[in-house]
Amino acid sequence: MGSGASASPNGRETRVATDIDQHATDLLEAIYEAGRAGRDPDEAISDYLQRAGHDVDYGFQLVDLLASLGLVKPYSTFGTPRAMITPAGIQAMQQLVADRANPKVRSAVLRTEMITWLDAQEEQGVHPGSFQEFADQLVSPLAFSERELRGAAELLLRHSLIDAVHLEEFTGGWIAPRLTVEGRDCITDCGGDVGEYLRDRRRPGPGNDSSLADDIWST
Repeated sequence: MGSGASASPNGRETRVATDIDQHATDLLEAIYEAGRAGRDPDEAISDYLQRAGHDVDYGFQLVDLLASLGLVKPYSTFGTPRAMITPAGIQAMQQLVADRANPKVRSAVLRTEMITWLDAQEEQGVHPGSFQEFADQLVSPLAFSERELRGAAELLLRHSLIDAVHLEEFTGGWIAPRLTVEGRDCITDCGGDVGEYLRDRRRPGPGNDSSLADDIWST
């Protein structure tokens, strides 16, 4: 699972695969967090689908994907999607939590989640007013700090992966973010993995600037 799905020569196939992987991971996290809080996992699934704007049919697809990986055990085939997290699912989420404690991993995950979220919004014809809408839909609101969120938006803007409206009271890249041609290339060529995309641009070749990715690991 995860947002770094391997790229396909067909850009749309890559984007769809990336989206469903990320949505399935988000759903698994919602189920996991519900279990930790003593909440009903069915309620957590319903809340997640409503918050993310997914319909019931798509919810079944997400549960089926998680079940195929052994991360959940579904126990309903009609009505609404219902599932319980398995020991393997709990282990996967514990690893995700541990990875997020690593600053380098946290930064990479956040950038990928932000750019793939923006791509998914534009695919649906939605134009977000700011990345605050991304922050508001996170399963765990405390997963990333405001400083991390705004820093990631600034990096995406600095490397021309997004355009945004500049307002004095907000950091760069935060207001009305839109994918650029380079941002869409990052989605289609690298599944939204910003670090990989910038490293690819850094490799020697016609038109490549060797300084492009110098700060990717220091952000």
